[in-house]
Amino acid sequence: MGMIPKESAGVFIVEGYGAPLIRRLLTERLGWWERQAKDLSPLGAPPQLYWNGSTAGRKMFKDEVIQPWQLVNHFPRSGSIGSKSALLWNLRDLCSNSVSGEGQATPLMEFYPRAYDLRNPKELKAFLLDFAVTKAESVLRDPKNFKPGNLDEAEGLIKACRLLDRICALQAKDMESLLSGSNAARGAELDAKKEGVPSLGSEEWLFQSGTGTKKRSDGRRTTKEVFAADFCGTESDRDPKEGLLLGALMLESRWWMEHLQNQEHRQFALNGDHAFWILKDPGLNCGRGINCFSDLMPLLEEAQAGSWNMVVQKYMEKPLLVSHDRRKCDVRLWVALTSWNPAVIWAWPEPYLRLASRPFSWDKSQVSDPFVHLTNRTVQKFDGADKSVPKELPTQDEAHIMLLPAFFRWARDGLKDMPGGAQNRWKEYTWPRMLEAVRACVKSCRDDVGGHPPGCFELFGFDFLLDSDMRPWLLEANSSPDLCEDAGPSLRGMTETAVTELLQLTVASQKGEVPLPTGLHKPEVDERVSGSGHWHLVYREEVSLGSKELQLRRAIRSARRPQSVVGASSPNARRAGRAQHPEGLR
Repeated sequence: MGMIPKESAGVFIVEGYGAPLIRRLLTERLGWWERQAKDLSPLGAPPQLYWNGSTAGRKMFKDEVIQPWQLVNHFPRSGSIGSKSALLWNLRDLCSNSVSGEGQATPLMEFYPRAYDLRNPKELKAFLLDFAVTKAESVLRDPKNFKPGNLDEAEGLIKACRLLDRICALQAKDMESLLSGSNAARGAELDAKKEGVPSLGSEEWLFQSGTGTKKRSDGRRTTKEVFAADFCGTESDRDPKEGLLLGALMLESRWWMEHLQNQEHRQFALNGDHAFWILKDPGLNCGRGINCFSDLMPLLEEAQAGSWNMVVQKYMEKPLLVSHDRRKCDVRLWVALTSWNPAVIWAWPEPYLRLASRPFSWDKSQVSDPFVHLTNRTVQKFDGADKSVPKELPTQDEAHIMLLPAFFRWARDGLKDMPGGAQNRWKEYTWPRMLEAVRACVKSCRDDVGGHPPGCFELFGFDFLLDSDMRPWLLEANSSPDLCEDAGPSLRGMTETAVTELLQLTVASQKGEVPLPTGLHKPEVDERVSGSGHWHLVYREEVSLGSKELQLRRAIRSARRPQSVVGASSPNARRAGRAQHPEGLR
């Protein structure tokens, strides 16, 4: 590491979002003193710590020479973990076990809602197939569709079964290709442009596009007539065998439901009878650039308006609803890295829940209501508030925030039917799965980061949704996460403790005063170590990857990915695109 110059020891520079909090913690709790960035001449001694509250701080690695003894709160090239599209491709590579070469990885479908990068034609085609199958599945899931009095009332079931019969196997094949990572990725991209989407009849497109039901005026047979002819050789509305037809339809519908449930890539637990999807701008956060859709055409129009630089992801239709008025929530987990190659990952053991401000509803009039379907604190804190009026620090906890102990207290009655109790379920099931997802994300982006100065560290905010069984599903990882400076006293106090202990941990690690375990049989751990405060060590690699190995891995990965994605990920394309903003910045 080298000796820290006397004139640099205990000196810091802080800029950007979160500067007041970091400045106060360093000066009041750690006894450091600040040097203004504008007062730092080229000949002056550099600070021991440089903190930039924006991902723009990564430009330091190009503009400055980082000394081995300096601490910087970013890693070079770590922006991929905060990009929804880059993280999607990286996770697919890791979990397909085709690039990592590191043994069996956790299957992606077990912790990440299926998603598609619409920049790529193959991905767009796969999404269209998935949307159609999901729409058909939603019809089969709706109980009221299973009580038809005649074939006219069974129109939805007939269309759903016919659609599934035509495209279900093709959708499964496409998804398998995406998850496995075909070696002919660029050839497949060209094939997708040529093939397009399988030909569907006009009624099938109307059925799953959200544009309504169209009656035949061209003399062709209706879906009901085709179904009757296929099964009984007749098209009469008063056929005496109509009861037999309905019975056969019920059996076929239930068979399809069982078939879909047994397909892992369908993520049956995420689906429901509403067929909702969520469209995201991959470079934005704080709830910006996110919209929910249940109809296809409005979704495609919005994606086209964004030049197709969008990620579409399946919306969880059975989320865990908390509080007395049943509100949607997600879980924010703080994760810190003190090294990326080799990886040393820490997790704060008390995540907190972020609640929507209003009760959850499937009413289509509320699909675009961010106070119903989004949970970002930066969105919810403005529900009913005047954004133009500065607010003093609140003296009471926010109604849309629930710390983990408060969640467990609510769950005693609110989740009393949870097997073993909610607290035990969290400890034995939810928490370990969250850590598995965190480790996968960090490992998947290691090739991007590569080698880095020894003083790099970084804080991330990982967001998870919990389903009704408290199974965690990863949503995203946020660079420069919300530091909750304007939160209620409980969350604000916990944040200050976590950040203070992270700074202490980072300084102690730099001095070699944090004894990391060695000789581990596997790198996955979950324990506190001396000098870590409340932070848990959750992953510890002992061997780093060399520069030649990293270059080879990057070359293999680039060759496997479609040109539309590789080109959009180039340095010039990134500079031309949107910058990632601090999550709490307003």
